Amino acid sequence: MSKIDLTGQKFGRLTVICDAGRNRGHVLWRCACSCGNETIVFSGNLRNGKSRSCGCEHAEKARRRWLHKHKANPSPYLADRYEGGSIEDLEDLIR
Repeated sequence: MSKIDLTGQKFGRLTVICDAGRNRGHVLWRCACSCGNETIVFSGNLRNGKSRSCGCEHAEKARRRWLHKHKANPSPYLADRYEGGSIEDLEDLIR
């Protein structure tokens, strides 16, 4: 069975750069993420949508959930620093 060349194709935030070999018979691809990182991904995970970023997308979603939760009900520690501030100020506190 010949492999499908995915070089140059885009899957979510990932753009396939080149073949990265095989792992237990599965084709691997080196990909560039739109955030600037590179990652190696299984071919099947790219094609079925399981891998869409280097992990940055998951981290951003987690940060948004955390901010939503703590903006609505901030702890006293965060409230002191967030009072009158913007959402960007709160984001700076958690970085």
